[in-house]
Amino acid sequence: MRERFSDKVIERFDADTTASKTEEKRIIKEFSQNKANILVGTQMLSKGFHFSDLTLVCLLQAESLFATQDFRASERAVQMMNQLSGRAGRENKPGKMIIQTSGDKNEVYSLTGEYRDVCSKLIEERKEFLYPPFLRIIRIVVKDRDRKETYNYADKLYKLLCLIKGLDFSGPFAPVNEKLRGEFILNFWIKLPKDNRGIAIKKSIKKVVDKFSNDNPKAQFFCDVDPF
Repeated sequence: MRERFSDKVIERFDADTTASKTEEKRIIKEFSQNKANILVGTQMLSKGFHFSDLTLVCLLQAESLFATQDFRASERAVQMMNQLSGRAGRENKPGKMIIQTSGDKNEVYSLTGEYRDVCSKLIEERKEFLYPPFLRIIRIVVKDRDRKETYNYADKLYKLLCLIKGLDFSGPFAPVNEKLRGEFILNFWIKLPKDNRGIAIKKSIKKVVDKFSNDNPKAQFFCDVDPF
C-alpha cells in the first residue's frame, strides 16, 4: 500500500495498533483531521466512527465474510457492508464504496442497501434450506484441553447420533477459532422440526446425550437449544 501510494500518509487500525487507547485515539484524530489520508483496518472500522471528509470506502476479500458455518453469514455480511458504506459520503458529500471479491457472484452484493429485498432473499433461503425460523436448531459443543481427546469424544458422540432415525445433523466441525481459553472445540448442529416429529427426536437426542455422558464421565460438553 505504501509503495503504491508513496505520497500519502497511511495508518493501520486493528487489534495490534489499537492495543493502547492513547494510540487508538491518535489514529482516529489524525485521520479525522486529514493528517492521515488512508486508513487500513479490520471490521473494527465498520461502525461507531464519523469521518466528515471520508468519500471512499473499500472492502477487500469480501468473500471471506461468507466463509463460516453460521447460516447467518449473509445477514451479517449485509449488515457490515451497510455499516461500511455509511462511513462514506457524510455531511452532504458524495460517497462511494468499492467491494473487491475473487469472482464471487453472490446476489447479496447487489442487494446491499435494499433492506426489503435483502430480507426477502434471506427468508427464501432459510425456508429452502430449512433454517430458523422454519425449524429449531440444537448445538452440541464438545471441548477438551487435549486436541486428540476432543476429536475422540466427538467421534463417539457422532456414532451415537447416527443411531437416531431421521436425525438431520452435521458435524463435528471446528469453529474458526478452534481453541478458546485453552480448550479445543468441536460443534454438532442438529435441525429439529417444529412438529410432533421434533418432540420425538428431541427425546431421542436426550437419551443419546445421557448415554454419552454416562459412558464418558470425563467428557466436557454442553447442549445449546435455539442458540440464535
